[in-house]
Amino acid sequence: MPKANQAGYTLIELLVVTGLLAVLIVGAASLFVNTLTHKLRLTMNQEIKQEGEYLIDQISFFVRNAKNISTPCDGTDQSSLSLQNLDGGSTVFAIVEESGIARVASTSATYVAHLSSQEYQVDELTFNCQTNPNNRPYVTISLSLTRSATAVDPVTRDFQHTVLMRNPSAQ
Repeated sequence: MPKANQAGYTLIELLVVTGLLAVLIVGAASLFVNTLTHKLRLTMNQEIKQEGEYLIDQISFFVRNAKNISTPCDGTDQSSLSLQNLDGGSTVFAIVEESGIARVASTSATYVAHLSSQEYQVDELTFNCQTNPNNRPYVTISLSLTRSATAVDPVTRDFQHTVLMRNPSAQ
């Protein structure tokens, strides 16, 4: 009996094509997940940079415009910075714990203003006050922030900035 012309694919051909499609789909899914993870990490790096620069700018503004620095200017690292403002009030910058998260806060009189977001853990905040050869005080601010996300490893970034008092004659 002669064989009739059969149209279609053999079982082996179908299994090979299915296997190749499965490999392509797994590769595409892996590439997609890696792209999303990389984008999340880049976004977190950008946001932590913005947060750190904001904190440094806020503290620097107060130091530049302070009447006096109450924290000793002896070149040692301090965990807080106390300033006398031009209006006669005082402001203290330090780390405060809130709901298990360390944040940067400024305290003026009895008002506490949190400068850092709850999304960021402040790992370190130090102030080093010194005087330059012209007897003008300057403060070096060192700050370390960490941001955690469930999809990627935590992102940590260190910041350091030195600011010179603008009103040293007011001391």
